[in-house]
Formats: sequence, C-alpha cells, structure tokens
Amino acid sequence: FNGANGTRLFHSRRIGLTPGGTPVTILGGARLVGKVGQWDVGLLEMQTDDEGSVPGENFGVVRLRRPVLNPWSTAGLMLTTYYGGGRHNVALGADTTLRVKGDEYVSLKWAAVTEDEERAAADLESRSLFDARWERRTGRGLSYTWQFSRAGIDYQPELGFMPRRDFTTANVV
Repeated sequence: FNGANGTRLFHSRRIGLTPGGTPVTILGGARLVGKVGQWDVGLLEMQTDDEGSVPGENFGVVRLRRPVLNPWSTAGLMLTTYYGGGRHNVALGADTTLRVKGDEYVSLKWAAVTEDEERAAADLESRSLFDARWERRTGRGLSYTWQFSRAGIDYQPELGFMPRRDFTTANVV
C-alpha cells in the first residue's frame, strides 16, 4: 500500500528500532501469508521489549486483497495498529487498481488515521491520504502517468513511512 512521494501505510523496517534508529529486543511475533479462496491474506503481529527508557511496543497489520472485475484488477484493505508507551494509533486504508482497457489502468488509494489520541480532534480530511492515478502501462509505444495526491497535516500512521505531510501534488509523466 504505497502512495505518492514515497508514502507507505506500513513500513516494516520500523519494527525493532527506536525513533533514533537504536535496535531494541523483539520478544516475538507471528507472520501469516497466503490465500483464502480468492483473497490474498497477510497478517503480522510483533512485540518488542522495554529497553531502558524506551517502552515495549506492539505492532499489528492485516492486509486483504482480491481480484475484481477482471484478472488484472484488484481491490484491498489494510489495517495497522500500534500500542506502546501509553500511546496508540490505528490506521485504515483501501485501494484498488482497475484495468480499464488494454494498457490503461486507474488506481485509487485512501488511508486515514482513525484512532490516535494526539489527533483525536482533527477532522477526517486532515487525517487522510488520497492518491489517484491514471496510467498507460506499456513497454512499447507511448506510456504515461497522471497522478493527484493529497495528504493532510494530521495524517501520520505510526507504522507507516511519511517523508513529508500536508502536501498536494499533481503530476503528469
């Protein structure tokens, strides 16, 4: 679940490190990936230990995705949870990539921080990321991408990667 400008709803390299990059002990966890019917399923649960002044943290991720409309199109959901040091953060995302015709694809992504005590008073728009893309995917001939993205100032998924916040971009490549 990657958005514009390198944003990610889930960034696994964050687990087991303090915000400053110092390693912490991972007590344990579980990962499960596979298929259930037409659904691609991914689950992750990890727990870190207290390290001095750094409290233990719990990380959870659920990813579901399945084909829709045709064999080249998908729709999915992602939920991330974080609990640690008396703080919590829950983020939810939905995405779809649809093959419209031939090499033409449209992709839509929306994610929001749904629960976070620091952002509780913020409106849904400022806690959200929206990304829309229309592209022609081809190795031969004309290819192009049109993309519009908007991330609010309060969009901060704890398990995600956000190189910047509060941006609006429109690009044609």
